[in-house]
Amino acid sequence: MFLPLSVPRTQVIYTASTGATGEPSRNELRYSVVLTVVFCVAYLLVFCVGVVGNFAVVAVVCRSPRMRTPTNLFIANLACADLLVNIICLPFTLISNIMTAWTMGWLVCKTIPYMQGVSVNASINTLVAISFERWLAICYPMRWQMTSRVCKLVILLIWLFSLTITLPWALFFQLRPMGDGSSMQTCLETWPTPYSENVYFVLANLVMCYLLPLALISICYFRIWRRVCCRKMPGEVQMYQELIIHRSKVKVIKMLFIVIVLFACSWLPLYVIFTRLKLGGDLQPWEEPLVYNLLPLAQWLGASNSCINPVLYAFFNKKFRAGFKAILSSKSCFTTLRYDTYSFDGRNLSSNYGNRNDTVKRPLTRMTISSSAALRTGRIGGSEGSLVRTRTLSFKAMNQVNNNSSEGPFYTEKVNGLTLSDMTLSANATFV
Repeated sequence: MFLPLSVPRTQVIYTASTGATGEPSRNELRYSVVLTVVFCVAYLLVFCVGVVGNFAVVAVVCRSPRMRTPTNLFIANLACADLLVNIICLPFTLISNIMTAWTMGWLVCKTIPYMQGVSVNASINTLVAISFERWLAICYPMRWQMTSRVCKLVILLIWLFSLTITLPWALFFQLRPMGDGSSMQTCLETWPTPYSENVYFVLANLVMCYLLPLALISICYFRIWRRVCCRKMPGEVQMYQELIIHRSKVKVIKMLFIVIVLFACSWLPLYVIFTRLKLGGDLQPWEEPLVYNLLPLAQWLGASNSCINPVLYAFFNKKFRAGFKAILSSKSCFTTLRYDTYSFDGRNLSSNYGNRNDTVKRPLTRMTISSSAALRTGRIGGSEGSLVRTRTLSFKAMNQVNNNSSEGPFYTEKVNGLTLSDMTLSANATFV
């Protein structure tokens, strides 16, 4: 439903009737030159940002083995789907929007709408998978741990589902004359009956690609919000700890709210227009120019979601930002990236040193809420160490490590050179 090609014949009739005299030219523009230039610039901007951003996300995951976690594999799959949206949807949608007649032939009419539907479906379903994986990892950290194998299986199912549910478009998109006796053609959905067309639109497009994904994403993030923001810290909590926790919760709430609102708003205008065209009967005279002018904008807004996703899901992540910097500084395009993704900012730590045998305690002034934490213990003198992994919220794990201290969460180490105990918080604070 992404292409203007699937617009009912009412728009085609209106388009043909706007010609000055007789049949419009095959190369005639639908809109004025100024408006055509505006559309071209807007579509080109989304295309460039989306291609560069999504390609960078895929490159980081492919070239850095440590980034191939289940969550990051979903984000990479989202970037691949969004790359297809940018490469397949935007150019052909722009051409069919600004040109009066379809000039790209029968084969493109049959294949491009289908490929567009597959890419958009895969992108939306991956958003649902990310939200579901984050909900399980944060709300049930000890019960559920998604492995890379399960993640790859889910990704395969996403693409199989997208290929299947969009298959009718490959069957029913055909070239049709723009009017009676017209030599120009347009690419339209031609279903056996209007009823079957409307049923497919409601079930496969409106419900499966918008209403149901929006509901599932909202439910998952609401559960995450309840888990993160309504949970009480055990024991006594000092004022500076309350401030840190409050700021972390506010940040999480903002991120979840932004994700839901952007997804809903970016696709809402397009679905409103198509619902009116498919289910609302014939357009009124005053509605025809309104739909005619707003449809390209609604399609551009839906496509813009594909360039927003890498910003929301990757660029806000410290590990991905480190990977982007490593790519820019890398001399080869294919070598494995080596960079440090775990680091503490000295500006955010305050130290209180004692003698050599005392424990150094540095209270953290910034808390990263994460779904995983690693507790690393070992001897400094070169003996073997062990790694114990837990999946829980960071402030909970930190509180457990320092439950004998009344001063809050600390990064502690033994100065006498015998042992080292450090809590390394995961830099991946991706809740989305």
